[in-house]
Amino acid sequence: MDGILLIDKPRGLSSAAVVGCIKRTFGLKKIGHAGTLDPFATGLLVLCLGRATRISRYFLGGDKAYEATLRLGFATDTLDPEGAITEQAPIPQVTPKAIRDIFKQFSGPIRQIPPAYSALKHNGVPLYRLARQGNPVQKPARSVVVHTLALQDIALPDIRFSVHCSSGTYIRTLAADFARSMGTVGHLVELRRTECCGFSIHKALNLEECLEKARQTPAMLPDLIPMTEALHFLPGVRVNNALTEKIFHGKVLSTAEILPSVPHFGPVRVLNAESRLVAVIRRNEDDPDFFCYDAVLADGTA
Repeated sequence: MDGILLIDKPRGLSSAAVVGCIKRTFGLKKIGHAGTLDPFATGLLVLCLGRATRISRYFLGGDKAYEATLRLGFATDTLDPEGAITEQAPIPQVTPKAIRDIFKQFSGPIRQIPPAYSALKHNGVPLYRLARQGNPVQKPARSVVVHTLALQDIALPDIRFSVHCSSGTYIRTLAADFARSMGTVGHLVELRRTECCGFSIHKALNLEECLEKARQTPAMLPDLIPMTEALHFLPGVRVNNALTEKIFHGKVLSTAEILPSVPHFGPVRVLNAESRLVAVIRRNEDDPDFFCYDAVLADGTA
């Protein structure tokens, strides 16, 4: 069971709870996810199983897409429906044009302050834990990119919208900032992730559906995406059996013997004769005549 599993996370479960459920059900030793979803949120959770945990780093910085609902009139300390109400304000009449004009202010590169209730850490402690203890920490603003914002519907006090953004963008913060720009306050009441790191919700399994398949075929996890396919966005090079064996023993690889014609310093997939992923390598920046290992798969059965 080595590969990528796409799960449509239900509302009310944390990402860690979903990971634990899949791990227990299939008896997995190694499993992780490429990007947390808040418990109230639903949608695409990208799980890396078995040896695929070794390539999870290539998915963490990918773009994401969401569908969201902002409720005007009330602000909460968590910026979502799970928090306590901290502020109330009148709801102004807004037009689609006015909202689209506000959206333009938040499009492109922006600076954003992460919420106090988040998984970011301060001195090794998650911010949400500090906030629950009554010691909220405000991290400095950081740069994110909002590629597109689209208005879906206005049914006051709710405004539905979709967003395509860079990794690290907090939609809760974005929604609260929208409300302030409208002259009121608000919080996110619904959030659904539809895309993550090049994967789509359309290929995701409902969690219960996945567990039902497990009951039918206990020894096999369904719908796994092979690691080679999951890393399709990386350039690749095919090697013979001798070089494959050399890679598995961690021996030094020279540019001359594996990739002499491509001056590429980023990660490169290495495929064996059967087109299976055996490693991810990159040129040594200090000595470009040789490669460094990013990840080596145990037997090339990716």
